[in-house]
Amino acid sequence: MELAFSAPLYRVVMSSPQRRLMIDMFRHHLAKTAEWGSFESVWPQPPAIGRLEDLHIQTLLMIGDNEIPDNERVAELFRSLPNVRYVQIPGTDHMMPLTHPEMMYSYIAEFLKERR
Repeated sequence: MELAFSAPLYRVVMSSPQRRLMIDMFRHHLAKTAEWGSFESVWPQPPAIGRLEDLHIQTLLMIGDNEIPDNERVAELFRSLPNVRYVQIPGTDHMMPLTHPEMMYSYIAEFLKERR
């Protein structure tokens, strides 16, 4: 767990008041994964990343500015799509629902209000 949480995408949450909650949630996740034995990943064919231009619904993509490069690359692909509203929230990582829920809520509420 220490190695996992030392990754840059957990930098914000691990220095926040939600640190203990994150550790407890991760322990629960690991216990359930062990309980299930294993699970099979199902990869769509063709890969979804190659079909992003088929995404025609209005989409809100939120990402923190402390993400891993893979997540940043995916976000950049989404950013180039015409129906995607891209929001990068400063001072957040992959666990922004734990550390910045009010900020996320405001962006979601605004996005939904614009769609009415």
